[in-house]
Amino acid sequence: MSKNSEEKSNSFKLLVLDEISKDPYFFKRNNLIRYEIPKEGEDLDRSIEAGKVTAVWDLRNEGAFKIERWEQERSEELKFEFYLEILHPGFGEICTKYGLDNKEQNTGPYDKNKGRLILYKNGRTVYTAPTGRKYEGKFSTKTNPYLLLQFLSKELGKVFEVQDLAKCLRNPRVGAEGTTEDRRVRDTVQSIRKKLKLPEGDDFFIVDKGFGLDCDVELKS
Repeated sequence: MSKNSEEKSNSFKLLVLDEISKDPYFFKRNNLIRYEIPKEGEDLDRSIEAGKVTAVWDLRNEGAFKIERWEQERSEELKFEFYLEILHPGFGEICTKYGLDNKEQNTGPYDKNKGRLILYKNGRTVYTAPTGRKYEGKFSTKTNPYLLLQFLSKELGKVFEVQDLAKCLRNPRVGAEGTTEDRRVRDTVQSIRKKLKLPEGDDFFIVDKGFGLDCDVELKS
């Protein structure tokens, strides 16, 4: 490899290392990180996209992480999705090798047994379970499922009583005024599970005389 080619290759590795290390779950042990090329809303030149994809595989070979699985999607554009297990402290040593600050400085605030729920303003909802498996759906932002998730995300881990949760829901439709608060809330929770196709083992709801969220939540535009 020529010196120019090596420098270009290293620059892509540095870019990928930096982006991966900024993932909010980077320090969360026993967790898979989802790394997309290009990221949502990102418009990459094809040569840059190819350089980043090659860098991912090269860094895997150098011992920065394991690739548990990867997916390639062709729609309007070619998109790659990698599920990575970070290999600490090897990742940090490779960062130092390429001139990036060592990323093995703390253990982070995340519970390794929790998943991550991302709520987008347009109603798109993505849940990544601790196993790395992803579940995705889209709700209308004015419907009960989205309103309930927004409400629960304000105090993670707290179990709210049914009567409190019912207050964040829309008024019952005509003809359903007699439906109990308990039934309305439980039906809303069930509709969320159904939309995201959540199996019992990857459910993120806490159920204890009410409901709460047992996961980290990120709100995105």
